[in-house]
Amino acid sequence: MISIRTRLIVLICLLITVIDALSCLFFFIHTKRVQETVFKKLGMSLVTMLAQDNEVELALGHAQPAFLDAPIKRILAFDRDKEIGYWRIMNTQAVFIEEKPTRVDVDMKEIPAGAYPQDSDISLTNQIWTRGGIPNVAFSKMPDTPFVNTIATASGEVFYDFSLPVFEKQAFSEEAFATQILGEDKILAETKHRVLGSVQIGLSTRKLNEKIREVILYGIIPLGLGIIVGGVVITFFLTKQIVSPLKHLANVTLDIARGNLSRTVDVRSGDEIGQLSMNFNQMTQSLEKSYADLKLEIVGHKHTEELLKYRLKIEELIAAISANFINLASQEVDAGINRALKIIGGFAGVDRSYVFQYADAERKKWDNTHEWCAEGIEPQLDKLKGLSADQFPWGMERLGRFESIHVPRVADMPESAKAEKELQELQSVQSFVIVPMVYGGILVGFLGFDSVRSEKTWTEEDIALLKMIGEIFVNTLERKRAEERINHHVQRLTTLHTIDQAIISSLDLHVILGIFLEQVTTKLGADAANILLLNPQTQKLECTASHGFHPDTIASISVQMEKYHASRAVHERRIIYVSKLSETIISPSFAEILKDEKFISYYGVPLITKGQVKGVLEIFHRSPLNPDQEWLGFLEAIGALAAIAIDNASLFEGMQHTQEELMLAYDVTIEGWSRALDLRDKETEGHSQRVTEMTLELARAFGVKEEDIPHIRRGALLHDIGKMAIPDNILLKPGPLTEEEWAIMRKHPEYAHQLLSPIAYLHNALDIPYCHHERWNGIGYPQGLKGEQIPLAARIFAVVDVYDALSFARPYRPAWQKDKVIEYIRSLSGILFDPRIVELFLKVKM
Repeated sequence: MISIRTRLIVLICLLITVIDALSCLFFFIHTKRVQETVFKKLGMSLVTMLAQDNEVELALGHAQPAFLDAPIKRILAFDRDKEIGYWRIMNTQAVFIEEKPTRVDVDMKEIPAGAYPQDSDISLTNQIWTRGGIPNVAFSKMPDTPFVNTIATASGEVFYDFSLPVFEKQAFSEEAFATQILGEDKILAETKHRVLGSVQIGLSTRKLNEKIREVILYGIIPLGLGIIVGGVVITFFLTKQIVSPLKHLANVTLDIARGNLSRTVDVRSGDEIGQLSMNFNQMTQSLEKSYADLKLEIVGHKHTEELLKYRLKIEELIAAISANFINLASQEVDAGINRALKIIGGFAGVDRSYVFQYADAERKKWDNTHEWCAEGIEPQLDKLKGLSADQFPWGMERLGRFESIHVPRVADMPESAKAEKELQELQSVQSFVIVPMVYGGILVGFLGFDSVRSEKTWTEEDIALLKMIGEIFVNTLERKRAEERINHHVQRLTTLHTIDQAIISSLDLHVILGIFLEQVTTKLGADAANILLLNPQTQKLECTASHGFHPDTIASISVQMEKYHASRAVHERRIIYVSKLSETIISPSFAEILKDEKFISYYGVPLITKGQVKGVLEIFHRSPLNPDQEWLGFLEAIGALAAIAIDNASLFEGMQHTQEELMLAYDVTIEGWSRALDLRDKETEGHSQRVTEMTLELARAFGVKEEDIPHIRRGALLHDIGKMAIPDNILLKPGPLTEEEWAIMRKHPEYAHQLLSPIAYLHNALDIPYCHHERWNGIGYPQGLKGEQIPLAARIFAVVDVYDALSFARPYRPAWQKDKVIEYIRSLSGILFDPRIVELFLKVKM
């Protein structure tokens, strides 16, 4: 069998190991993140400082490399830890300058260079000037904010690469004004900048890794060792303070059981172990003195042998009971006390032995909590519950002075003890003795013995025995209560955590309230509970969730609660407690519910958050309830959690509703734009709506995901939005266009892209407005995409757009017949259109 000492040491060692590992891991992760954040801020600051330097702008603007010496020296002056591994300055066409310190072993060819074009794609074929590398023709489109990348070279060197464009400011232009008119959100006076080039700085991670290693060496390792050393000290302390006294007490008890009454327990503490040790020492001193007296009297008295045997039995009895309670688990205490009552009752020759304890925190009522009865004696355990202490003044006065009550003959009890006499006669008791159980200077209960079949007189030795047994009982019961209080706290904290997790992990109010009510009924010992939410429109309480009711009761509750105790909880904003529901004035229909459910007591908790009452938590019990302050505090805490959960769910529901309204407003606006385009081009009126419907039908038939359909719809409606920038003399020309006019007309996809791309809401809808004039064989515009390079939505729309355009008359030609249009589209399959889409389109139209 593993000893308590070993189990305690193993448990604490495991706990310390887990705490040590978690602490070191957290400290390492936190330190690494802090160092990397500082490192990145340094790189961003250096590249920003270099990009915003006027001399760099002059050097790039006038192609004068000499201007770059001073800015580079200033940047290097900030590099106190020598972390800069390379730097590179480029214009829009080529690398302007690139260098690296001699201490850095890296080939600049391995470092990719990014370029920022000013207006369009420019091939990087000419290098203006370099001092340590070769021309780099990589091209990237970066935002006007620092771009951070991690680069690992072939030599194993790791760099954080920071890039930023260099701008030349320009005045507010007519193009910007026109763009603003076309619908951009914001355009400031200097919103357009010409890109002169870009700057690029790479920071080596050597110093960063050295700092992290120093933290591990001088921070994390000492922390881990410190926790381990502290754990060793704590383990030694707990072993000394808890295990050693228990082991010592057990050894002394065994010695006493063997008859060595000279042993004493040397444990000096104010807890239960110390109190029990003092009782043991007092017991052994008393027994030793009694044993010595017996030895002196044994010479002159013949009956001393029997008396000695009796006292030895007492010693063995006390030792056995004490040893039994030392290592007894809290859940086994009640059974242990019942066994001890049976042993003591049989030893003392009584008919009934029992324990009474206070039943409430106010110390007004008594409960018979433990009992043993001899064969043939009627038990009284279930009958003697909730006895009022005020009904027995004679006995309470003596117990209040911590005096024992010894009554050899119940019939001779005084008139002042009339209530006590009647209670004993009701149980047919002829003689009894009661000893108080005192803990911490406070009466907490009493231990009693009844003789029912005959009258009996107890000696002082018998009463002393009962007192010692009472002290053992009271210490054991108080230890049990302390453990139960701890367990209750742990369970309630676990319940609060479970409810917190439910609130965090879900915004479905019904799921949250279902978990909540299940925890409430389980942890608070309630028979049923429900949540009534206050409807702000009707100002009525409506049942939203329930647990523990009969199935046919729920509907009635949701109707009847409106005018019941829950309304008081809302109006008075406090917990409402009803101890006897049957005595309250309620509606007949709800009285019938109470009768069916057999509810006795009730609690109504207002659910208040942010100063507003959200509803009421109702708790029902089918038995009397006497909660303590801890129970009420826990009830109030879970009520606050319920209010928070309801408030969170309401806020989320409101946000969803607002988002839906906003999405609807966006779509209505897009449809308005589409109609405006059709109204401008009167010959294509209704075109946008027709092609949109056909495009969606074809997309669904092609198997496009349903979540992509709204984006395709918006793109189809706005496919010609770029024509807003086409002059009327070209767009509305009643005849064929010239080549110059067609060149302008073909720019409308680019205008559409420029107009819509700044709108984040329409990013996924850009495929059709930008690419619907691209062709399968690559001869389309504006990008000349080919085959599956063209987005799927644009390929689908291209077929639909041509079909609708040819099916209706235009200023420069009449409408085609349907058969001719279909034959035309079929002839261009695999040339201008995606063959698979044409095949599907023909199936749909035919």
